[in-house]
Amino acid sequence: MAIDLSVVAEGLANAFTLKNLMWLFIGVTCGLFAGTLPGFSGGSMMAVMLPIVTTQPIDTMLITLAGIYAASVYSDSTAGILYNIPGGAAGVPATIEG
Repeated sequence: MAIDLSVVAEGLANAFTLKNLMWLFIGVTCGLFAGTLPGFSGGSMMAVMLPIVTTQPIDTMLITLAGIYAASVYSDSTAGILYNIPGGAAGVPATIEG
């Protein structure tokens, strides 16, 4: 099974357009905000942003939602460290360890 590298290059060129990178930045910013707040998860932020991102093409929508999810998982321990209140299950060890 041969891989057509032109299709891979076209997909990467589409993923790294300025519009997609802007929406990725918006998604990561919203995900960091959601992960830092105790009791507000990445899934909640994805639900809040869903009506906004569904107006975009499917690749932009998936890039934005992936950015929200990844950033919220990354910043989940921030609330546990700063406020001593875990934001989710992944933040409990950070709350204990500090």
